[in-house]
Amino acid sequence: MTEESALSYGEALARAAAMTPDRTAILLVGKDGGETALSYAELDHWIDQVARTMQDRGVRQGQRAAIALPTNLAFFIAVFATWRLGGCVVPIKHDQPDWDFNRMMNLIEPVLFVGDRSAGHTFSLTSEEIKAARAENGPAVENHVPQPVWAICSGGSTGKPKLIVNLKPGTTAEQFANLVHGDHAIQLITSPPYHTQALSLMVMGLVRGDMLIVMQQFDAERAVSLIERFGVNIMGLVPAMSHRIQRLPGIETRNLSSLKMVIAGGGATSPAVAQRWIDLVGADHLLIGYGASENIGGTSITGDELIRKPGSVGNGVSSGTEIHILGRDGEILAPGEVGDIYLRRTSDGGPLFQYVGAEPPPVTADGFSTVGDIGWLDEDGYLYIADRRSDMIKTGGVNVFPAEVEAALLEHPEVSDVAVIGLPDEEWGRRVHAIVVPVDHTTPPVPATLREYCKSRLAAAKAPQTFEFVDALPRTDVMKLNRSALVAERESMMSQ
Repeated sequence: MTEESALSYGEALARAAAMTPDRTAILLVGKDGGETALSYAELDHWIDQVARTMQDRGVRQGQRAAIALPTNLAFFIAVFATWRLGGCVVPIKHDQPDWDFNRMMNLIEPVLFVGDRSAGHTFSLTSEEIKAARAENGPAVENHVPQPVWAICSGGSTGKPKLIVNLKPGTTAEQFANLVHGDHAIQLITSPPYHTQALSLMVMGLVRGDMLIVMQQFDAERAVSLIERFGVNIMGLVPAMSHRIQRLPGIETRNLSSLKMVIAGGGATSPAVAQRWIDLVGADHLLIGYGASENIGGTSITGDELIRKPGSVGNGVSSGTEIHILGRDGEILAPGEVGDIYLRRTSDGGPLFQYVGAEPPPVTADGFSTVGDIGWLDEDGYLYIADRRSDMIKTGGVNVFPAEVEAALLEHPEVSDVAVIGLPDEEWGRRVHAIVVPVDHTTPPVPATLREYCKSRLAAAKAPQTFEFVDALPRTDVMKLNRSALVAERESMMSQ
C-alpha cells in the first residue's frame, strides 16, 4: 500500500478490496478446526451493509459503539463498520459475568450496543442482524476518520474498571500501519481481537491487504500446522503462547521458514524462551516489545540485540521513547536499581489517551508517566521488566517478583505451566507459593527438586517455599492470570 496520503481505515480497506477483490481477507479457524473464508470484496460489501444499519441507529463520528461478540466474522464486520462511520470501537468481552459487564457498559455509555446479551440499551444490533445484512445490496456509505479510534476495557474483576481511550485518529499514517514492511502478508492472529495486541495487528493487516488467519481459540499444535500449511509471515504471541509452542515435541523439525516476524508482547519473555525462538526462526525474525494500551511510550528489541542483552525488552530509540526508573520518592535511580518504570514519548505532541472511570496515571513535572510496572535499566539504557508492583511479594524483607520465578520454573522439563503468588505466613509475612501444572499429571515433580532448581537460577530467598500441583490454571483467553483471585481463593481455604 502506498504512503502518498493518509487514508481512513474504511478507505484503506476499500482500496484493498478494489485492488485484490478475490484475495482472502479473513480465514476464521473455529475451535473445532473448521474454517470459514471471506474475500476482500465480500468483506468490504458486508461492512457497507452493516454500516448503513449502524448509521440508522445513531452511530456518528466520534461516538462509541460497544461490541460484545466472540471471535467470529461478525466481530470484524462490526468493528470496521463502526470505523467506516468514524465511530469509536469499544470491544468488550462477550461472556464476562453480568456484574463486570454492567459496570463496563455504564462507563462506555455507547450510542450502539452490538451483541447478543441483554444490555438494557435502546439501540442495539445482534449477530443475527449482522449475518442477515450480508445479503443486502444497498449503496456504499461515506468513509470518515475515526477519532478517538478505540477504547480498551481494563480492570474488571481485578480492580476498579476503566476505559483507556486511544485519542489518535484511525488512519494509515497512525497506529500500526508501518510496523511490518511489505503488503499482502499472511498473518496469524492467536489472541481474541478485543486484546490490544491482536486488535492492533488485525488493523495493520486489513488496511494493508494482508490475509488474516484468525484462531477462535489458541492451540499450539494447530498454530504450527497453520504456519506450515499457509506459509504464515507474521504472528503475534503473548508469553504463555510463546512458551507452549516452543515446548511442542519435535518443534525443531517443523517448517517455520515462512515466518518473517514473530512479535512477542503482553509480558516478559524469559531469556531461555527467547533464545529458543531465535534458534527456531532466526534472530532477525524475532521482535519483543513492551508498552501499554495507554500508549505512553514503548520499547522493542530484536533477536540480534537479545543475544547481547538477554532478558531485556529493549530501549525506546525506535519508538521515540525516553525511559526513567524512579524510586519511591521520585528520584531517578542508577542503572541496575529496581524501581517504577516511567516513559515519555518524544515524537508525539499532546495527550494520546484518556481514562474514563479512573484518575490518570502518575505524571512527573517533565511529562514522564507510569502504568505501574517495575524494572531497571542497564548501563546502555536497555530496559528489563521485573513485574507489576501490585503482584510483588515481600517475603522476609526481600522483594520477589512472581514473573521471574515463573520464568525459572517454566524452564524445568517437568513443568507445563505455573503461577507464583504470595500467601500469609507467620514467619515470613508472605511466603512464595508456586501453583504448578506438571507435564505428567500422574507423576508430578518433587517439590524439593523444583525448589533447588529455582535456587540454581535465582537468589535462594526467591525460591518458592511451598508448591501446589493442579491440572490446569484458570487463564483467560488471552492467557492472562488473575493472581489476586488465586491468592483470595487460597486465603479463604486457609481461614476455614
